[in-house]
Amino acid sequence: IVKMQLSAKAYDANGKYDFSQSCIWSSDNTEAAIIDEKGIVTGIKTGTATISVKIKGFEDVKKSIVLNIVSVEPNTIKIKIDDDISEIEAGRKIKIFANVLDASGETIDQADVQWKLSPEGLAELDEESILNALDSGNITITASVQKNKDEILSDSVDLKIVTRQEKIDKALGEVKDGIVNREDKYE
Repeated sequence: IVKMQLSAKAYDANGKYDFSQSCIWSSDNTEAAIIDEKGIVTGIKTGTATISVKIKGFEDVKKSIVLNIVSVEPNTIKIKIDDDISEIEAGRKIKIFANVLDASGETIDQADVQWKLSPEGLAELDEESILNALDSGNITITASVQKNKDEILSDSVDLKIVTRQEKIDKALGEVKDGIVNREDKYE
């Protein structure tokens, strides 16, 4: 589903813009495209729709445009984890994104992305793609989108979920290694 804003301007008999006029929008094929009272067109499915605008009170003043609604085929999908992390603490949440692009590299905003977490039970992903890390372990996050009737595109990333104690132990180890293994700058 793709949306697009249309606008119309009314001019009086002297060619001056009349900003006080209201527009009445319509589509002759609401199976392919609909338009709301603000002029926002929503493509519903492949097809052709004639979008018309009339001036309220002057319905004989009318302009139309033919829109050809085409399907957009995904070409690539790439997962991005907010802040590019590879490790998260159990009990924390993070946003996961799936960038779906068409063949020309344009983003497909409302692609029907399917998510899978493996193994199950270590994390949950809500409807807004917020991952809730539940328990420690390694998970694989996979995003898939239907390219066409025969092909599915997917991308996967690994994420390590650690406990608070594991995170503290790792940080202490790094500090200890930095102190013990630090070279004397005068040698």
